[in-house]
Amino acid sequence: YTVTFDRDVTSCVPAATLTDHLAYGDPNIAGTGTIVVRLSDGPNAFVTTADKEDAPADHDFYLLVFC
Repeated sequence: YTVTFDRDVTSCVPAATLTDHLAYGDPNIAGTGTIVVRLSDGPNAFVTTADKEDAPADHDFYLLVFC
């Protein structure tokens, strides 16, 4: 995913977590997986999410950027 902010976030610090509300009731999905955030030069943050086997997977997430 690409998240674009209204300002340069190059020198900021990201914090992200997966959410599991879409997986409610499925014990194989809820709370499992990984998330990686990479900030680029400029206003973009690139977010990659994966399942518990580290295969790319679509997950909802929360992203905060502290500047």
